[in-house]
Amino acid sequence: MGPYVFKQGYFLVSVEFSDDFVGTVTLQRSFNNGKKPWIDVDNFIVPTETYAVNGGNDIYYRLGIKPGKLDSGSVTVRMGV
Repeated sequence: MGPYVFKQGYFLVSVEFSDDFVGTVTLQRSFNNGKKPWIDVDNFIVPTETYAVNGGNDIYYRLGIKPGKLDSGSVTVRMGV
């Protein structure tokens, strides 16, 4: 999974796939500044651009592909404010 982390407020989640992409991109959340277990909050199998909101100072998010969840192709993920 990617090292992307964001704190409080709105943030952009962007997922772009190559034409031959087969796999799953996962958005995860962790409490206590990333010290608690990472929990899946969303999965993406088609190109996506959306905003998410984080309501807490101690909540972190990351976006990426879990081991074994990429069959073919490539993906570009972005998170930002």
